[in-house]
Amino acid sequence: MYDRCKLIFIKSLNTLSEKYRKEIKKAVAELLTGNVIVIPTDTFYGLASNALNQESVEKVFKIKNRSPLNPVPVLISNLQQAERYGASFDKIEKKVADKFWPGPLTLVLRTDFDFPVGLVKKDGLVGFRVPKLKFTRQLIDAVGFPIIGTSANVSGEPETKNLKEVMQALQVRGLSSYIDMKCGTAIRSSSVVQVSEGLVKVLRAGAISKSMIETVI
Repeated sequence: MYDRCKLIFIKSLNTLSEKYRKEIKKAVAELLTGNVIVIPTDTFYGLASNALNQESVEKVFKIKNRSPLNPVPVLISNLQQAERYGASFDKIEKKVADKFWPGPLTLVLRTDFDFPVGLVKKDGLVGFRVPKLKFTRQLIDAVGFPIIGTSANVSGEPETKNLKEVMQALQVRGLSSYIDMKCGTAIRSSSVVQVSEGLVKVLRAGAISKSMIETVI
């Protein structure tokens, strides 16, 4: 599956602008070497690293000055990738994912996959999201693994779509690799939601409201 995705990615580069090709190749190289980078998403700029590598995950928490007891989401390119990493969808969760992915919805799901510390809540719950921005999804397919997707800021500080603000805030914390592509048009962070026994629990309010989800289910 990874080889097929990589082949599709390489072919697709031929139709993209020179800047796009340059930035996505840079991002792939950085993530494959275990580094933490700033990437655009459909919401705000985010910190990204290999979500399967404990050391890379720990770097993100150090840069953000965030406790690993406060888990961050995992970005995937499609619903099937979530299933490959153990995510379990019931009928209602599948309906919600089909409606709002790709998009600004982080769906907390049960998984039996052994993710690094900092991504899993108790009871094996992990937040998964398929971002709407094509650049981010192509990047995930190109590296062949899910990536961390948490806002590019120090914990407690506001998110931003301004790359210069991100650089000013995070260069002093040792981060030096930034992907110079624009974010998407979403004006709010992703909603973090858990669906249990048909009931919607909003863990963080965001772009997708509780009433929007309840209408679907």
